[in-house]
Amino acid sequence: LGIITHAYEYGGTYDVKLVVTDVDGCQDSITTRVIVDTVTADAGSNINACTNASTTLNGSGGTIYSWSPAQFLSDDDIANPIATVTTTTKFYLTVRNAIGCTATDSVSIIITPPTTFNAPTADVPVCETKSVQLQSNNSAQFNYTWSPGTYLNNSSIANPVATPLASIQYAVTITDPTCNDDSTFLVDVTLQPAPIVSAQRLNDIDCTFPSSVLQATGAQTYSWTPAAGLDNPNKQNPLATPTATTLFTVVGTDQFGCSASDTVTVKVTNAGQATFLLPNAFSPNNDGHNECFGIRKWGNVTIKEFSIFNRWGQRVFTTKNPSQCWDGTFQGRVQPTGGFAYIIKASSVCGEIQRSGIVMLIH
Repeated sequence: LGIITHAYEYGGTYDVKLVVTDVDGCQDSITTRVIVDTVTADAGSNINACTNASTTLNGSGGTIYSWSPAQFLSDDDIANPIATVTTTTKFYLTVRNAIGCTATDSVSIIITPPTTFNAPTADVPVCETKSVQLQSNNSAQFNYTWSPGTYLNNSSIANPVATPLASIQYAVTITDPTCNDDSTFLVDVTLQPAPIVSAQRLNDIDCTFPSSVLQATGAQTYSWTPAAGLDNPNKQNPLATPTATTLFTVVGTDQFGCSASDTVTVKVTNAGQATFLLPNAFSPNNDGHNECFGIRKWGNVTIKEFSIFNRWGQRVFTTKNPSQCWDGTFQGRVQPTGGFAYIIKASSVCGEIQRSGIVMLIH
């Protein structure tokens, strides 16, 4: 008798019939029932793990188990060995049942790379009596420990607010709660003194001195109030032409953003003798001096007429705004060097004003 084999694709119960025919053509048959057993290996789902962390594999499907590679496992022939790996590794599971059927499956342990933390802002200036928010430059999902907790509103958050009474150095430890990776950084908070701001005036205002120059020192930038009566409230030394006695306040800010203030009073009276002087020449050459011809320094006057004429009698400039001046151009064109006639009629608390003459335009 020959041996006949057949591979079944699926498990189940099958009736198998054998028919035998001899040389004379006589036949006989026999029927038997074949039960095809199956086994399915299940190594579980892929696992995300931290470096050097112990991870349990979860195999099922058979009665005998074999895992590989075995060198990373606590026991390679049990269903649920403990794996310890430092890099992403694929494990293969082969299972066998009682009658010797086998199957294979695989699973990967995917190692999460160590967390890289950004360095916090290391040097933080803060003004006296002020607060500053520290910047960790990392995600709020991490855990934070700021030490010491002195002057902090909360030593366990990413960006606490510090209100120091003195300069101080903090150590901040940042921890990734997923794998407990951590790093420690130093942050220096330096207390900056407030600037010493001083405000002064060149003179009080009367008929002899219709304007005054304010002067501030001790800071980097300045802001004057009230702005009315000033040619530029954000200058260090604005020109002041108030119509009444005024208390001016200047706030000075240094390079660290620290600020302080001072005040100065400019008195306004109608005492003295009015002069209302005018220059006899100006040079609009962008050097910051004598750039235009006007009456801004006359203070608070009401212009009835202010006109400038060229040698042919053509009016090249006119205004009734005492803060405006002629820059030496007409219809967008620079006028030639030479003399230009002017007429000014105005009034003020110091009386009526009439001026006429020649001003030289110099390039």
